[in-house]
Amino acid sequence: MDMFVAMFPEYFSEHLCSFRDSLSPKFNRDMVFKSGEGAGRSGSFFFFSHDRKFIIKTMTKIELDLYLRKLPEFCEHF
Repeated sequence: MDMFVAMFPEYFSEHLCSFRDSLSPKFNRDMVFKSGEGAGRSGSFFFFSHDRKFIIKTMTKIELDLYLRKLPEFCEHF
């Protein structure tokens, strides 16, 4: 999470508490247990945060490498 705070300080300076609440294990316990019900074709583990603001997804090494390679372009775009 520290990486995202550093990359988007203007967002997190205002919304850090909300972000933490969205991803809190305390609030997401039920969502995590429901996540296996609709596993996609890739077999990745994913779920929506309890407030439906975020999607959490596991990644393969190949997906992670692609994501990290594209992240700087994504940040420039936004």
